[in-house]
Amino acid sequence: MKLAIRAGLMSRSEAISAYGYDAEDVDREIATDNQRADEFGLVFDSDPRHDKVPAAVSQSPQEDGSGTDAVDPASAESTGV
Repeated sequence: MKLAIRAGLMSRSEAISAYGYDAEDVDREIATDNQRADEFGLVFDSDPRHDKVPAAVSQSPQEDGSGTDAVDPASAESTGV
């Protein structure tokens, strides 16, 4: 069922209904649980809001305050830097 939802072949509402639950009730419960966890600073590995690794931030030359230009390691090999 998870794959069908992720592939866009089935909605979450349809999947929830298949188990006999009301999707709006489930969504309200999830929202309430998430709010309570946030208020207490709780982070669960089952919470998809916290499973993403932050994207690397690229810096333009001298933005890092070092006074030197940033060099891309991939281009450094080809240019001999």
